[in-house]
Amino acid sequence: MESSLGHVYKNLERRFFIPAGCPHQVRNLKSCTKIAIDFVSPENVKECLKLTQEFRKLPKNHRAKEDKLEVKKMIIYAVDHAVKILKEHCSRTRLIDIVYSRSCGRRK
Repeated sequence: MESSLGHVYKNLERRFFIPAGCPHQVRNLKSCTKIAIDFVSPENVKECLKLTQEFRKLPKNHRAKEDKLEVKKMIIYAVDHAVKILKEHCSRTRLIDIVYSRSCGRRK
């Protein structure tokens, strides 16, 4: 497998998007603050869970043993968010039904 190495220098106010699965390394030339958002697309959840299981097999003191993505936690938050949206939608839909039926002279 052939790889190409490249160097990119980031200036102030410049941002980078590194696509999922792209290996990369960062070397800070000066003190800085890193802000990163980890995103797992629904199509990749299965692979991330598989990797989490593989990380668990590492020795206790291995630096890569920590579950940095916390995929299971992401799943819980995503499901919770979806349930809240569905509840809001259902309550709004029910309210629309009530208002419509009253405006037409019918009661439910």
